[in-house]
Amino acid sequence: MQFSITALTSILALLGAVAKAAPTVEVKNDIRYVYLTEEDLTFVPEDETALNTTSVTSDLVARGGQRTAHFYFQYNCAGSYSYVDNFGCGGTCYVFATPAQSIEISQEINASPYPTASLFSTRSCSDELGHQSAGVAGFHSCTNTNIGGWGSAYLYYKC
Repeated sequence: MQFSITALTSILALLGAVAKAAPTVEVKNDIRYVYLTEEDLTFVPEDETALNTTSVTSDLVARGGQRTAHFYFQYNCAGSYSYVDNFGCGGTCYVFATPAQSIEISQEINASPYPTASLFSTRSCSDELGHQSAGVAGFHSCTNTNIGGWGSAYLYYKC
């Protein structure tokens, strides 16, 4: 699935992040890479009226129960973070300019299938330097890095 930069900016806004500048996007070996830096993101207040609610059409299949992956830049799921909501079955490599030190995966419904993450020390979603997996127990779980920080991640649900 291909998105224009305008559509990608709208999607990022709906995910809880407001892009200050268009993120760098490239495709290598049929994998779409979206490069984000902490400077690209601004925390969006919990007030839903502040969110961009522009409709975006896509070929995504609706799935039951919301799920979120919060990437923290400190251990034990503390400190500043960026997040991705309602991800599907892989396909997008999320890349971090600052290595993430912990991830909290949460789900609205405590049932199978469970959301999971594949976390990589590299910024290319490859395991040449280190790879770690994270899942959810109950409604949410926090996992700390055991490989010195994550530079990229794939998120999975209902694959």
